[in-house]
Amino acid sequence: VAAIYFATFILILIPLYIAAVLLTLPLWLPLVAAFLAFCGAFVTHLLSMVAVFSFGACWIYSGHRIHRGALTPKQLDGPEEPPIVLEIPPALSSFGEMLECPITRQVMHDPVIATDGFTYERSAIAAWLARSSTSPMTNLPLSGDFRRLIPNRTVKAQIAEWRNVQEKRVEAQKTGVALRLLIKQVVSVAGNVDTLLFGFLEEL
Repeated sequence: VAAIYFATFILILIPLYIAAVLLTLPLWLPLVAAFLAFCGAFVTHLLSMVAVFSFGACWIYSGHRIHRGALTPKQLDGPEEPPIVLEIPPALSSFGEMLECPITRQVMHDPVIATDGFTYERSAIAAWLARSSTSPMTNLPLSGDFRRLIPNRTVKAQIAEWRNVQEKRVEAQKTGVALRLLIKQVVSVAGNVDTLLFGFLEEL
């Protein structure tokens, strides 16, 4: 008897089940497709949100690591400047003026010390001393070998460091702008996914 029931199940019921599935395929296939599309939209939305939170967490962590708790309030769309810019002391702008030649009023490339004790750009002070024997700073006569110039290696090293910091600041500003733009684009994509997701929910 058991063998008869088993044979009946194999030969009759299973083909009937398969036929029923094939006949109803046009009915439930759209539902399966809609469900899969919903799952895909949900996963995309989830990945977008993870990306946004990752960007925000990295930004906040880097600022905290640099300032060691001295974080300043940030706007909702991100900090005005990336953390590397906030590393630069407020006196940096005035520090550049200290590295300027008193004659050219520009940051020096080859600083030298004249006999009056002041530091000048070599070409500028050499041109000055070629036509005058007075100090550009005090207008007092220079004595002895007044055309003797001594390289100021300390100031030259400071100028090199200052230029390096300036280059990093410009690069950091470009990086910060690009990063904020990328975050806004990710947020925009997440918003579009939200719209698509709610559309699928309404259709279901």
